[in-house]
Parts: sequence; structure tokens; C-alpha cells
Amino acid sequence: MSDYAEIFVQSRLESIAQQLGYIDPVCLLLGLVNTTNTSTPFLETLELEKIRRLSYAYLKNAHHLEMDEGQIDVPTTIEFQAVLENSEWYCQVDNYHHNNGIYLLLGLTTFPNEASEILLKEGVLFEDIVHFFQEKGDLQNPIKKAKQKVIQKEMGFDQWNHRYMKITPIRQHRNAYIDDLYQIALRFHAEREMDQALRYLKRILELNSSFLLFESLLLLGDIQSHRKKYQKAIIAYDRALEINPTSLSAYFGKGFTLSEQGEYDQALACYQKVADFSPNDPAVYNNIGFTKLEQGRYVESIGDFQEAITLDPEFAFPHDNLGFAYFKLGKLELALEKINNSIQLDKGNSFAYKNRALVYLAMSEPELAREDLNLAEKYGYTEMYDDEVLKLKEQYFGKA
Repeated sequence: MSDYAEIFVQSRLESIAQQLGYIDPVCLLLGLVNTTNTSTPFLETLELEKIRRLSYAYLKNAHHLEMDEGQIDVPTTIEFQAVLENSEWYCQVDNYHHNNGIYLLLGLTTFPNEASEILLKEGVLFEDIVHFFQEKGDLQNPIKKAKQKVIQKEMGFDQWNHRYMKITPIRQHRNAYIDDLYQIALRFHAEREMDQALRYLKRILELNSSFLLFESLLLLGDIQSHRKKYQKAIIAYDRALEINPTSLSAYFGKGFTLSEQGEYDQALACYQKVADFSPNDPAVYNNIGFTKLEQGRYVESIGDFQEAITLDPEFAFPHDNLGFAYFKLGKLELALEKINNSIQLDKGNSFAYKNRALVYLAMSEPELAREDLNLAEKYGYTEMYDDEVLKLKEQYFGKA
């Protein structure tokens, strides 16, 4: 989904949240401010909280239309259409293939409207935006404020235009709207922007619809677990399990979250549920073994990892975990062999490089350990897990 569509989804959310009943330029301004898009680098130079405060104050006091319960499609004002058409024109002038946040921001400042007045209070002029993005190279062609292309109409609520906002494709149904929100949440989740993903998921849950509810609760559990909000994650997984009591994903997620809390026996109970439902799933035996590792049950964990490898010899993680179990038991050569197998299967496995570094340190091979710690960091260990690699590097090799 382009940032163009995401901005409009957010603009519509702002209108619905304020019970405004229509989308105007101030809703669009909030759409720009409250999403990450191509206009963000410029907007971040401003006092965004002040812009939000002025915008919400305006919407609170604006003329409101009566909205039907659960209304999703929201009409747009003449002013909004003017902004949109002007932004499309700037896009064509710049010889760009589709509209985006930069051109929408330029459209907002082309003619006097409530949004441009709010920006003006922050000293924002059309020319400032053009200069900023030309310096960045995001605007390729010379762009001047449109004159003939500006829609010459009196702006305001009296000349109401019941044209509906266009998103590709046009969203006319509640389920399609929820799908918009869910896809945006998925994208932010994939980009590890968990707070942004959470915001869109909350919108879905506020609609109190059964559509995509199960999937949204699973994603919510994963996000809350990632944010270390473990109790909230477990509540989300439990709600998902109420909808589908045999969901392997929900039991996996809940098991992982319980393990992160140190509730290892409860985590194992969740994983055992998965094993009962799906006895040929190698991932569950890997997770059972890993949980036993966390409990210090190294010998017991070996059988689980071997079962996972038997079910899927190409599955890299149980090879690494099996090697770590042997490492904890002091069987260094065997540990090195198993971890090497894991790295051969997945050369980007940062966890395996960290574990192999521990083995090399125990074998008095500091340079090989240093190389593996660097590889673990390169492949994202710190971002995905914790700062153990950084601490090991400092402990054995000093500060960089």
C-alpha cells in the first residue's frame, strides 16, 4: 500500500474518531502528521504536538454531521477535493508516477484553508516545502505555486460536495475497511514499528467486528509480547483461543510469552497442546527443548531437539539449540559440530553465531569468537533479541 492510501485511511480514521462526518483538509493534515510518509522529514522539523493540538481543537468545534452507527465511508468537502486535485497537478509537474505525502502537503498550502492556517502558525510556506524537498532530491523539477490549476471555488461547508474519498480500490464496505487497517498493521509489524502497528489494531478492535478478529488478536499478542507487555499479550492469545480453541499459532505465541515471563511449566503445557494437535510439527519440539534449556534441563532437552531434526533435517534452529545443550554439558567438540550444521543451513542465524562464539571462548579461541560475535551483530542479534553480544564483546575484547 502506498503512503498515499495510508494517509487517506488515517484521515478517515481521524474524521470517524471525532464524529465529524466528513473529511476536510484538517483531517488530511492529521493524516500526514500521524503516519510515516514522504512528507515526514519536513513535518518533523515542526512542533508536531502543537499542530495536533490545534487540529483537534478545530475538529472538535467544527460543524458535525450526524453519523450512522458503524459508518465507515465518509464524504469529503470541496476544500478536500481542491487539495487533492492540486496535489495531483504537482505530481504531474514533477513528472512522478503517483501521488504521495509531499504533493499532498503542497496541495494543502496552495490556497487558504484551515489546515494551511494551522501550518502558517508554524511559519510554513509553500516555498519552504519546495526548497526542503528539492534540497533532499525528492522533488526533481522546478515547482511553483499553481495559479490557473487551483480550483477557483468558494471554499466551505455551504458548497458541500458528497463525493466519496477514493482509495485504490474504492472502499465501500466495513470489511474492506478493516482489511485496510489490518494490512497497514501487518506492514508496520514487519518493519518492527510495533507502536504504529498497535495503533491500527486498536482501531480494528474498537469497531467490534468479527471480521479478521482472530487474526488481529494473534497479531496483537505478538506485538504486545515484542513490547514486553506480557500480560496483555496473554490476554490477546486467550481471546484468540476462545474463537479457535485448536489454534496452533495462539498456543505457540502464548507459550513463547509465558517462557519470556519465566513461567516455563505453563509454557511447556501450551507447547504440549500443539504437539497433541500436530505431532509431526518440528517447531514445537524445538520450542519444548528450548524451554527445557531455559530451565537448565540440558540432558532432557537433547531428545526434543533430536526429534525436531528427525522430523525436518533442514530446520536450522534445533541443530543450533542441540549444540548449545552440548555446550552447557561441557561437550565442546560435539557442540561445535551441531552449531556448524545450523550455520550451514542458515548462514544468517545470528543466534547460532553467538552460541558458536561461546564455544570458541570456552575452547580458548578468542579471535574466532570475536569474528562470530561480529557476525551475530551484523545479522541483527541485538535488534532481535537483547544486548548479550555487545556485553560479551565488551567483557572479552573491551569497548570498541
